[in-house]
Amino acid sequence: MTIYKEFEGITYRAVRAKYNGTSLDNCLIPELPYKQTKDEKKQRTAKNKTPRKDISKLLDVAWSAKVKERDGNMCQKCGSKDKQLNSHHIFSRSHKSTRWDIDNGITLCAGCHTLGNGSAHKDPSVFQDWYINVMGQGYFDRLKWRAYSTGKFSIGELEVLLSSLVGH
Repeated sequence: MTIYKEFEGITYRAVRAKYNGTSLDNCLIPELPYKQTKDEKKQRTAKNKTPRKDISKLLDVAWSAKVKERDGNMCQKCGSKDKQLNSHHIFSRSHKSTRWDIDNGITLCAGCHTLGNGSAHKDPSVFQDWYINVMGQGYFDRLKWRAYSTGKFSIGELEVLLSSLVGH
């Protein structure tokens, strides 16, 4: 049977607990409704992360457009202009320091990006060899060094980056 006690407007639940191997009866823990704590956590999370997520989505779109524009809206591997074009990250988006770096992107058609044999996602080692052959080992190593360096942007820095990508 659970025992509840009220003290100064707060309800406490009496529980049995152990402290340094000693059993203690009727330890009082504040009883908060689970839903209230869960809702508060959701509000806190939504309040703290929304601006960063919103800016990140805008940066992703702007980065993709800038990479395609730089590459003349043409697949850099097969030269196609007619197929659906994707902007591919040379080093994963998870590397924050180069996620929105134009040098870390290349325009590829759907076949060269994800669908065909030797595509960037199906056979990354073949794609990496092709990329190094086209861009040069030094260029690839400098990009790799930047990708693996730690980087975290403040919201202000993300806004500046966004304005540089969209040209405002």
